[in-house]
Amino acid sequence: MIDTGLNGKTVIVTGANHGMGAATAVAFAREGARVLITYLRQSPELYGETRDNAERATVPGRAYYCREIGQSAEHVVNEIRALDGECLAWEADLSDPDTIPKLFDKAEERWGAVDVIVNNAAFDTPDTFLPQPVLDRVS
Repeated sequence: MIDTGLNGKTVIVTGANHGMGAATAVAFAREGARVLITYLRQSPELYGETRDNAERATVPGRAYYCREIGQSAEHVVNEIRALDGECLAWEADLSDPDTIPKLFDKAEERWGAVDVIVNNAAFDTPDTFLPQPVLDRVS
């Protein structure tokens, strides 16, 4: 077994309610790290999508992306805890500068100094190279 040196370390992963952030948080937990994850649920309407369409989406496309970014991080926390890992989730708007010190305070109050931070949180405008008729069939 390879010792990654992460056992007992405190890690913050931002943007961890889906995709790469969620996978990264779980990977750190598998190595024994204590993980604080942040996320910020986004409304599908911000992306021109209806909530109903997003909730029903099952294939990649704008509606599916909206479904993913609109969810909490509860499923990630549950996956980490099922591995007997330690995890804390916090919904936070990282575009507010006052949030950043609070993020570190939360981790440090629970586990001590932060050893690793993965800044995965992002905001984007979903776009595609696919022509609109293809998108209509996918969404």
